[in-house]
Amino acid sequence: MAFFEQLLGPAWPAVWTLVKIVAIVLPLMGVVAYLTLAERKIIGFMQVRIGPNRVGPLAFCSPSPTR
Repeated sequence: MAFFEQLLGPAWPAVWTLVKIVAIVLPLMGVVAYLTLAERKIIGFMQVRIGPNRVGPLAFCSPSPTR
């Protein structure tokens, strides 16, 4: 760390603080993204809907099964 202190001089505390913030925020954002994906998959599994691509030709009948 002495190398970085010499390299950055008085800006070192600010840079070190930003590095620590990024080290905390990036994993949290990844966890939130994964939990959102898992939630959508679980809810999609629970609802088991037939999508418009499987309902009929050109999905003209798709509103009827969803009512």
